[in-house]
Amino acid sequence: FNFRTEGYRRIGQALLNLGLMTAAQLDRALAEKPSDKPLGEHLIAAGLVARQQLREASADSSSTS
Repeated sequence: FNFRTEGYRRIGQALLNLGLMTAAQLDRALAEKPSDKPLGEHLIAAGLVARQQLREASADSSSTS
């Protein structure tokens, strides 16, 4: 069990559920993410989501886990 992968899955699914990203955008972001950078920070730096959107997705993933 990889907590980092599970965390990516939860936040990624929440972003998809909220309509903040498409599956293609998420797949590309995961493929391009530097290994030393958290997914959320990468998504913000890439301009795919705003920090507030990431907070909303994080809250959504916490309430459904």
